[in-house]
Amino acid sequence: MLTEMRALTERSLSDAWTPVTGDATELDAVRRMASWLSPRLDRLGDAPAQLVHGDWATPNLLFERRDGDRVIAVLDWQCCALGPVIADVAQAVAGVLMWSRLPVDPTVDAMFAAYGAGAERRLLGPALAAHWLRNYWWLRAELARDSRRRAAMDRQPARLRAVLAYVTNLRD
Repeated sequence: MLTEMRALTERSLSDAWTPVTGDATELDAVRRMASWLSPRLDRLGDAPAQLVHGDWATPNLLFERRDGDRVIAVLDWQCCALGPVIADVAQAVAGVLMWSRLPVDPTVDAMFAAYGAGAERRLLGPALAAHWLRNYWWLRAELARDSRRRAAMDRQPARLRAVLAYVTNLRD
């Protein structure tokens, strides 16, 4: 994960790519995210590695039918990899930030309580930034194969700006 993220930050900061959306801020948004993340990558690399899901979202959880509160299976392991547990926490937080009406801070607190000591809160910002920078470059590649990804790609600069605004306000 760390090697991939270093390559993506270097790519983002280079002059070897051009924007693919109509958003005039795309280039700046990607570079600002990469600039913020780059000096923090070693923190992620220093965290203990374990198997992380890589696509931690409610559609990949199977809940017990009786009460709906108990997860009985985790589905879709195609993105699993070795990485810090904060990678899965960050992906779940990303979902709350982008698609939920849940209050962010109490939800984040609950996630950290559930994950326990394995998730270092100081790594949330770098892990969120890494998740969204990786998502940006993944979606660009997908767009080259499938033009139906256009709307999702067009939202990426705004998402990068929103995540950067959130992570820069975290204590790290």
